[in-house]
Amino acid sequence: MLDRPRSYQLYAFEYNAGLTDEQRAAWKAAMVTDGGGHAGESETSNTLAHRPDLVRMDAVGDRTGERRGRMDHVKPGLNGFWWYADYPEHWAGDPRPASAETGRKLTEIQIAALAAYIAKVKSDEVTPTLAEEFFRREREIRP
Repeated sequence: MLDRPRSYQLYAFEYNAGLTDEQRAAWKAAMVTDGGGHAGESETSNTLAHRPDLVRMDAVGDRTGERRGRMDHVKPGLNGFWWYADYPEHWAGDPRPASAETGRKLTEIQIAALAAYIAKVKSDEVTPTLAEEFFRREREIRP
């Protein structure tokens, strides 16, 4: 978006940051765990609600995606194996309490947060102005 002027702006919605305090409390109340990360309770619940054919709860067994910290000795840096070092099972968190009902509750919270964000984007007059300013100033630096 910064290589040349455009007639539009791009926005990315990050739902964790976009939740209100009330929505965050409802999210937390809907789950048994803290939600985990990739394939933890929250993601697994969402998938069970919308694409249960993609979930194999029988493959989980007693395992959880607990962070292992096997590369903590080289912090703060990372390399290509950081995810595997922390999560060799390829999931973060505990998916065992996941349910379609929880997934539907979480989806409703996400929909409400996304709708509020879309309304903000639609009324945004600042970002286009900033883009114009950016490219005007860039032309002044590099004619």
